[in-house]
Amino acid sequence: METQKRWMIITAILMIALVGMTIWLSWPTTDCGTNAACFEKKANACEEASMTVIDDRGSARITENGCVLRKRMISIQNATPRMAEYLEGSEMTCSYEAGLLPASITTSITSGTDICEGDLADRLIELRPYS
Repeated sequence: METQKRWMIITAILMIALVGMTIWLSWPTTDCGTNAACFEKKANACEEASMTVIDDRGSARITENGCVLRKRMISIQNATPRMAEYLEGSEMTCSYEAGLLPASITTSITSGTDICEGDLADRLIELRPYS
């Protein structure tokens, strides 16, 4: 009887943990579209959000999770096919403190190399003398 009671308690605890994890993993991320103000508000509060940055050079997708921002180059405009292939799909990760997200991150596809790491940051720095 005592063993059966323990198993029921353990099962109940596991079920509660499973439900909690399911809710936590399915919590929605705010998609701000191309609205920089929406993204900056969420990102400065270190809340999950995403947006697409579009400027005259192309577009990039930005996602934020816990004061860590990830920027992925989607497309490059007016570039040679080789240059586009070199940059498109590359990513950089940027860590920042709550409330201190640089606004330029959300207005330019090439900004962020001063606080970010990754192949996109490295490639943009490498190409800077040619721009």
